[in-house]
Amino acid sequence: MTEQRDYAALIRIDRNQLDDELIRQPEIFAWLSEDLVTAIAIQDEKKNRVPVIEAELNQKIRKQLDRAGEKYTEAVINSRVLTHEDRTQALNEYTQARANAGRLMGLKEAFSQRANMLRELAHLFAAGYWSEQSAKGSDKDVRDGRYARDKSTIQRAMRSRKDADR
Repeated sequence: MTEQRDYAALIRIDRNQLDDELIRQPEIFAWLSEDLVTAIAIQDEKKNRVPVIEAELNQKIRKQLDRAGEKYTEAVINSRVLTHEDRTQALNEYTQARANAGRLMGLKEAFSQRANMLRELAHLFAAGYWSEQSAKGSDKDVRDGRYARDKSTIQRAMRSRKDADR
């Protein structure tokens, strides 16, 4: 990952700019795919580093104990290797790399869903879902609704006058 991208901000869809969103989607997905490949490579590198560090620590601890003339068992050496600061740090780095790769995998799935939603929104737009006509219904329905509303308003006003005249 050469640059840190804010994918959470990129996942939002502006339905008023579907053309731009449709054009940006493959580019964002490509960035995410590249970042995911890099994250998986880092994760694998960190994972492979742990047993190397364990082997190096094993040899180092054996040499220290031999030089000191101390007797030791495999359990003592394994215990010191498992609790050594270098191994703990390597495991922490691996865990962080694994979490980052997992986060990017989840984001890749989210952007796949985003692509599907863009397709659906484009179909709705093409069908006129957000057009004024679609929102209001047919012209006759609009006129009938206005007529009923206006008739009701006039009747209420007439009743108010009658009540005021009494």
